[in-house]
Amino acid sequence: MKLNVKFTQVPVVDYIKKYCDPERFMEYCQECSHYKANYSCPPFDFDALAMLRQYQTMYLLAAKVTPNPEEVALLSAAEEKYVYAKNLLHGVRNQLDQKLLKMEAKYTGRAFFAGSCILCEECKKAYYEPCLYPAQVRQSLEAFGFDMGRTAKELLDVEMVWSQDYLPEYFTLVCGLASNAKIPDFPNDFITI
Repeated sequence: MKLNVKFTQVPVVDYIKKYCDPERFMEYCQECSHYKANYSCPPFDFDALAMLRQYQTMYLLAAKVTPNPEEVALLSAAEEKYVYAKNLLHGVRNQLDQKLLKMEAKYTGRAFFAGSCILCEECKKAYYEPCLYPAQVRQSLEAFGFDMGRTAKELLDVEMVWSQDYLPEYFTLVCGLASNAKIPDFPNDFITI
């Protein structure tokens, strides 16, 4: 695996104004199997944008994850590719998520993970049961209605790519931290991923 990480920061009010379109992206969310069935996904029992507006700065990170070509060459069945991609992304996500939670605590902010919650194989929300890890669940920026394609391309200079067989040329994970603190060491805390 090859990993490239890029960082930027933007005022929250500007990020909402230029990159947030909840009506458009909620339609995509409603088509997903995680909608109403994952604690990190909509609908929420709180006003997502009002919560976000409590913060001044959004610190954004894009992790470009390129699968190992030698490993990919050994995969033929769709199920093998799916499992490989899932394991690869969950490995990177686990590291990113833990680092973001530490920074959230250090800078009294709010972390936003890349995609749906991956803590449980099957979320308890689908069964109307309480979350097993409420202190660790965080939403993604797309769950709040942000355009991740534009965010990645325009703010982080990473083009998102897609594939029909689970293995695009690379994956792009976009996550962030909203905070009122100045975080001069934001990129340095993620270099070791």
